[in-house]
Amino acid sequence: MPNYSLSHLDQLESEAIFVLRETAAQFENPALLFSGGKDSIVMAWLARKAFWPAKMPFPLVHIDTGHNFVETMTYRDEFVDLVGARLIVGLVQDSIDSGRVVEEKGPNASRNKLQTVTLLDTIEANKYDACLGGGRRDEEKARAKERFFSHRDDFGQWDPKNQRPELWNLFNGRKNAGEHFRVFPLSNFTEMDIWMYIQRENIPLPSIYFSHEREIFERNGQILAVTDFLKPQPHETSERRIVRFRTIGDATCTGAVESHASNLDEVIAEVAAARQTERGTRADDKRSETAMEDRKKEGYFWKTEKRKNGKTEMQKSWNFWTHQPAPFPMRITTELRKRSKNFGSMVIRIFITLPKAREEVRILGRQMLRSGTSVAAHTREASRARSDSEFCSKLDQLLQEADECQLWVEYLKEDCQLDSTELQSVHQEANELISIFTTIVHKVRNHLKS
Repeated sequence: MPNYSLSHLDQLESEAIFVLRETAAQFENPALLFSGGKDSIVMAWLARKAFWPAKMPFPLVHIDTGHNFVETMTYRDEFVDLVGARLIVGLVQDSIDSGRVVEEKGPNASRNKLQTVTLLDTIEANKYDACLGGGRRDEEKARAKERFFSHRDDFGQWDPKNQRPELWNLFNGRKNAGEHFRVFPLSNFTEMDIWMYIQRENIPLPSIYFSHEREIFERNGQILAVTDFLKPQPHETSERRIVRFRTIGDATCTGAVESHASNLDEVIAEVAAARQTERGTRADDKRSETAMEDRKKEGYFWKTEKRKNGKTEMQKSWNFWTHQPAPFPMRITTELRKRSKNFGSMVIRIFITLPKAREEVRILGRQMLRSGTSVAAHTREASRARSDSEFCSKLDQLLQEADECQLWVEYLKEDCQLDSTELQSVHQEANELISIFTTIVHKVRNHLKS
């Protein structure tokens, strides 16, 4: 009697191929994010199998930091030729040259975080509506929260508290204009599964995954490779050791491990005995406990820069607006609603301290209190708007109240001679909220026009 049971690798392969085919079916212009690391290699290999003998229905997209290992770049070009795929490269250097991002300075500077802007620009320029990623749930706690189909709003943001259910392998790829999805076919693979699948399929890998001699130095407990863009400090000494890399990323933040594993059998045995995750060798994940999740949530940034006239541009992060198709969408994130509520609390505290014995101060203070606390109320109303038109209408009212609050503060400062640090803080915060919400309204109205 035939045996129809599948090994766990066959089950994982079948699941990943199903997700890949579902992506091709649901989206008009998908792309596969390719870093040259083992996870993206396995994903591209599975995509090749999923659509064989036809070619992959999506290109490979590489976001190039410019700080890569030479072995990775050589392998990337060879692999693209092997699978017959089309390669699209987004350059972080172009984002730096155009002023879209500001390069970090100092001994621990890295371009890894700057990739966010370049990735979003590449997605927008090529109009990709879904990007396949090699993320796995066992890698890091933020990735464990991801669905197979992970929604991104039109700022490129991910809201981990507002994800769609995936019951019975039914994936909801519905989205609005400007939004896209990140899709993770390898979600249920582990690091061991990846290595065992590579061994079974005899998939070629970059040579730095295996032991080799390299010049390295230690920094903050990590073994870093000496490269043209990462050098040891005067108090750090370099030496040559036998190492290999468990994960591949930007060379400035990717650590090596001492190892003599020179083939797949030895690597698998080493991984089985390891007590540290592969992400434990990544310096970028050690910047904070939530470093990975913060990067996932982020859209693009406007950095604070000094202008010639002495004024500064306001620093903003697009971690505020999520617009998702649902009966009653939560259109404004908790972070921005909390910020508008804190603004109202700031106004209340100032009102309590005003010298109300002066009639003009009492009248202007009440006007400031009314308009300042209305900002949070309109934020909550807008977050539950049933349509884009209603959303914009509520925000128009919010902007009017915030502008009025600024006016009453100016009267108190200039005409009532109440020049205090607290009043200045209220005026500045109102100005920042006006800038943020004005940008949101303009973006939504542009979508409505298109």
